[in-house]
Amino acid sequence: MRRLLVLLALLCLGTAQAKDQTWLNGEDTWLTTDHPENASYFAPTLRTSMINDSLAVWPGARIGWIVGSVLSIGFEGYLLANELHADSPDTARFSMAVAGVLFEAIPSPEKRTHLVFNMLIGGGGAQVGGGGPDLDSLGKNTFFVLEPGAAIEFNLTRQVRLSPGISYLWIAGTVPGMESKWKTSETAFSLTLRFKDPS
Repeated sequence: MRRLLVLLALLCLGTAQAKDQTWLNGEDTWLTTDHPENASYFAPTLRTSMINDSLAVWPGARIGWIVGSVLSIGFEGYLLANELHADSPDTARFSMAVAGVLFEAIPSPEKRTHLVFNMLIGGGGAQVGGGGPDLDSLGKNTFFVLEPGAAIEFNLTRQVRLSPGISYLWIAGTVPGMESKWKTSETAFSLTLRFKDPS
């Protein structure tokens, strides 16, 4: 009887260990992939939003490093390209630029279509008047920027990704020339084409 009880205990222990190992091998976690890789990337991007009831176009670019296929860190910058007018003085041309550090989480990157969650933390500058953006003028009127966003990414090839997305630009402070007509928070829509380093 004693031998039978010992045998049953060993059998139960072995079965439990086998189940634990199977669970670990088959565990499906959010930020994992079957083929992790590290790669640099370059990504031109185009944003659109509304300023003073007019369409604002923001071309820009990202450059960064993808870690394990599911996380990335990089830099992004974009500027207002089309001609819009400020509140004052005398409805002069309004210029603006934004740049910062970009963090991304990419769950299930091996799927042809998957989500990308990102966060831009940085700053911006605004300028009223002049023929276009000027670094010295932009640097005199600066503000803090926080921009969370999400996108749907399509794997066109192993090295090329296309992702339409949406983000929420939050600005801490007042944007010179837009005090009365432009909110300090804006929703923007974007289209990004990511080129990964083939090496």
